[in-house]
Amino acid sequence: MTENWNSLSVEWLCRRAALLSDNGYVQRGLVYQLVAYHMEPLDKRVQRGLAKMFVLAGDGARALEMIKKLEQDEGEAEDLSLSLLRASAHLLLGQTEQTARILAQHLDATGDAG
Repeated sequence: MTENWNSLSVEWLCRRAALLSDNGYVQRGLVYQLVAYHMEPLDKRVQRGLAKMFVLAGDGARALEMIKKLEQDEGEAEDLSLSLLRASAHLLLGQTEQTARILAQHLDATGDAG
């Protein structure tokens, strides 16, 4: 089955990407998310979805690139889910100290460290 990419909405592409990755088809989901990003590269939801797909696909370097784009906006750097994505990306790159530092910062911030 072939998709008619021109008639698909960004929202549909993102939902399809998430559904595919949730069902174990991460690489296929990544394709849909990349198409959505190509259509709306400045959409923060699309960028966040792409960062997640890169993490799920095991591409920590690309995930970090996308996370940096998201963090350029004020307030995004303090977002817990984005920080967890950043920690996962660092872990994929074998940067366990950086991962631990990110997680410890959030434990301290939430008061769960003691």
